[in-house]
Amino acid sequence: MDNTDRDKIEDAISESQNDFEKNLVYLSAGALALSMGFIEKIVSFEKANNKWIVIVSWVFLASTLLLNLASHLISVGNSTKAREEMDSGMEYNKLIERISCRNKLMRIINWISYFLFAFGVASAVIFCSINMK
Repeated sequence: MDNTDRDKIEDAISESQNDFEKNLVYLSAGALALSMGFIEKIVSFEKANNKWIVIVSWVFLASTLLLNLASHLISVGNSTKAREEMDSGMEYNKLIERISCRNKLMRIINWISYFLFAFGVASAVIFCSINMK
């Protein structure tokens, strides 16, 4: 595999990562807004049953947004470190090892974000189901 093919793969990975983060922000913010709209328009918070479920949902969804923002900052830092290591003439195998280690952290953060989002949406759906008129 030549460098052009490798660059294409790296670009595809980067684009996929960016799409994941962007979509997660849109979906989390949307789910948060919808659940708040449900309370405002359909069921008043004072009359709702099991209020703790929607509060848990909001905490999960807000945590998803905050973790996703942190993920972006970490990603920028990782890219800066990789560029600095490349510019310093670091041995290729060591450079790849360090980048892979940092990418592993990003995958972990992405999975945590995914599960926070999934639990947040599930909690909102459960709350709405319980409180449908």
